Amino acid sequence: MRQSFIKKVALFMCTVMIFCAIPLNGAAVGSDVSVKAQTSTESGSASAGETNQQEQQVLYAFKQVLAAVKKVVIAINDYLEEQERLEQEQTTPVVKPADKEDTEKENGLSESGIAGYLYDAKEKCFYTASDPWQRIVGYNELFDIFSEIAFIDFDTIRFKFDYKKENWMIQIWKGQYGLLFYGAEIGVYKKPADRKIAHYDAVGDSERLKMSMDFYEYEKKLFTKAEWNKKFSRPYGYYWWCTGFIPGNRNDEFDKLRVDARITAKDYDMLSGITRSMEKQGIDYKIKGLDIIFTYQ
Repeated sequence: MRQSFIKKVALFMCTVMIFCAIPLNGAAVGSDVSVKAQTSTESGSASAGETNQQEQQVLYAFKQVLAAVKKVVIAINDYLEEQERLEQEQTTPVVKPADKEDTEKENGLSESGIAGYLYDAKEKCFYTASDPWQRIVGYNELFDIFSEIAFIDFDTIRFKFDYKKENWMIQIWKGQYGLLFYGAEIGVYKKPADRKIAHYDAVGDSERLKMSMDFYEYEKKLFTKAEWNKKFSRPYGYYWWCTGFIPGNRNDEFDKLRVDARITAKDYDMLSGITRSMEKQGIDYKIKGLDIIFTYQ
């Protein structure tokens, strides 16, 4: 009975992800039509080249999403088979030595979670595991454009900089995630400098950055004045994607959501690149060693 329920949930989740990928495919087809229309009405190799690049970006993003869906299907199937095997053998899990288990947890390598999400009972928030299916997708600005289809709406800011001959980007989101949750994210991405399309890959384990995140909401409770209340914290550690989500709906009042973050650069070259990008966008920050401490509101 329990396995039947899990399979239904898994099938539902895969269906949702496939339908989320369909708009990208539709956008790719639409881009092809627009290219033909544009070439018949406009002249100039510059505009045609720009349209072709946008088309390639859409197709690349669509392929990445399909690859991620495939990874999720395989992961869920493996999970269900493992659960069935354990039930049939009626074995008890092997307890790992405490030091090894703690090390794996500290490095974020032991987390998996169903569909890449876990729950922090202490902070009362959901968050993404260290290696979820979204990691294979990377990041493309098209994802933010199509997010409204999944009822995701947010404020976001991107810090782009060059580091070790590659294009890096740190992006922060805060807002509504579906109809039932709101929260924030910090993602770390990079791409080769010679990649012409603006699609970023999630950084590898050795390239993750140490960071922490506190999420605040400006709210007024009964018989008290309005103030910033901390809703949850994500602990300081290595992340490529630091996230937190709590139940509720903000109704587009994203100016009443705040992210206090601490990001540790790998060296002073990276520190300089990040802070220059922050300054261009008017973000105030403090420096403590290689730590960048700032607020996004």
